[in-house]
Amino acid sequence: MSIALFVEGKRDKDAIPELVRRFLGASPGIICRVIRRGDMFNSAKIKAHLEPLLKGHPEVSSFHRFLEIIKDP
Repeated sequence: MSIALFVEGKRDKDAIPELVRRFLGASPGIICRVIRRGDMFNSAKIKAHLEPLLKGHPEVSSFHRFLEIIKDP
C-alpha cells in the first residue's frame, strides 16, 4: 500500500510526508508531488498528474491533496 500526496510547495513536500508517517504510526510508501494551486482545483489537471503516477506506482491505494491555506510572508 502506498499513498500519493499532492502538495503546493517544496516545504510542504518535505514536511507533510513526515506528518503523515507520524500520524499513521506505520511507514507506508509515500509518493509526494508538488502541484500548482490552480491545478489542485481542476479535475482534468489532477487526472493528468494522477495517471502517470499510477502507471509508475500501481501500488498507490489513495491520494490526498494538501492546500497551503496560510502563506508565509
